[in-house]
Amino acid sequence: MSIGKTQKELNNQIMKNFTLGIILVFLAFSLTAQYVTVTGDELDWNDPDTWVSGQVPNPGPGGAQNLRTITISPGSSVILDGDLTFLANLELFVAGSLSINNLKGNNNLQVEVAQGGVFTVKGDISYRNNTRIIVDGLLFADSILVTTGGSNATGCIGGSGSIRSNDHDGTAPWVAENIVIPCPGMENPFPEIALAYPGMTYASTTEDIQLYWSTNKEEDSAFFTVQRSGDNNKWLPVGNLMEAAGASADYAFTDPYPLEGDSWYRLKLTDVNGKFSFSPENLEVSWTSEDLNFQVQKTPGTWTIRFPVSGQYLVEAYTIHGRRIVMNQVEQTLSIPAPDSALLIRVANDKDRTASRVVM
Repeated sequence: MSIGKTQKELNNQIMKNFTLGIILVFLAFSLTAQYVTVTGDELDWNDPDTWVSGQVPNPGPGGAQNLRTITISPGSSVILDGDLTFLANLELFVAGSLSINNLKGNNNLQVEVAQGGVFTVKGDISYRNNTRIIVDGLLFADSILVTTGGSNATGCIGGSGSIRSNDHDGTAPWVAENIVIPCPGMENPFPEIALAYPGMTYASTTEDIQLYWSTNKEEDSAFFTVQRSGDNNKWLPVGNLMEAAGASADYAFTDPYPLEGDSWYRLKLTDVNGKFSFSPENLEVSWTSEDLNFQVQKTPGTWTIRFPVSGQYLVEAYTIHGRRIVMNQVEQTLSIPAPDSALLIRVANDKDRTASRVVM
């Protein structure tokens, strides 16, 4: 009986060693590929050359044109020192860690950050049409905005995780007003503002608007932002108020420079994790300062514009066709020739408050 190996046995052993070597090389590459660093500016993830060894993390199957899926698996960490850009139909799933400069897209962006996942966008998430961002983990960004684009320039944000600004100060990133929070059929990822009945109310003086509201419950809240709008559509902040750190609380806020005529107010509540939400109803306010409540006295040949309080006023008068016929600085009264038809009279005082109305 021979104690040596036959040629067939030797060949089998060589094949086994070769197969084992291939497996070990694959495992070694897989382990080292868990951390991918890419450098460059304005990088297009569709181009494999922008990734180490041309390995886009777990690219999804092909489909419609431009349809791509990127998955950052649990335990994986990807750093892209550039912008992640796409034309259309990007699905981005982050279960590990992903850090990029900006996320730029055109149409149909789907982002999901799983529990335990961390997605850091050092700048902005921007797109033109249709997005859906679901965060059950943690997302950092400076802003989430809709750039000018098509008629479907909308999006939504949902999930049970947390979205924070890159300042790490507990505030939320800026979010475009036409983004729906939460996505339809999803849990609101931001804290509810539990206002006591009847919600936000106001009192007015000749100088300011005073807003009042009470909360039924507060949990990890940080501060309120009072926002104001002249058209119930575009909103600007007019001041902040720190949360009272109690189970419930009463609040008062004074707007020293209210808008003349009709305006609207709403509350934005930000919590300690950077989550935010808006008050469920907007408060409509009608305000006119006493010194701008001008009167018009008419005689057959003259109209006299009179203010109840002496001051510095700029008076403008326009025909119904938009032609300006008067522009004068006055202290209390101004007389003008009686017009042939109605006038739009606009006045402003030295406090930059304005008022206008049509006088027949």
